[in-house]
Amino acid sequence: MENVLKSLKKVEMDADEIERQAGEKASELIKKAEEDAKRLEADSEKKSKEAGEKLMSDRMVEARAEAEKIRRKAQKDAAEMERKAKENMGKSVDDMVDVLIKKLKSSD
Repeated sequence: MENVLKSLKKVEMDADEIERQAGEKASELIKKAEEDAKRLEADSEKKSKEAGEKLMSDRMVEARAEAEKIRRKAQKDAAEMERKAKENMGKSVDDMVDVLIKKLKSSD
């Protein structure tokens, strides 16, 4: 009977040791899982940031190209308006000269 009690006590001690080791192993696994989750979250944030920066950069390139297109058109339009203004100015001067000539002729 004493041997049975000793055996039961040993089995109980072994079970306690196994339970302790299982608890330690579970804690290690939980800690590793938490570390992995933090690493994955950091990687995800980094990739999201990089994707956002690339998108912004691409849009800036597009915006610069569009701005350059608008600037060129504005320069072309301004040059055309200046040409027309000079043309109209010349015509106005010619008209004024004609009017003056007619006035001078009519005053004679």
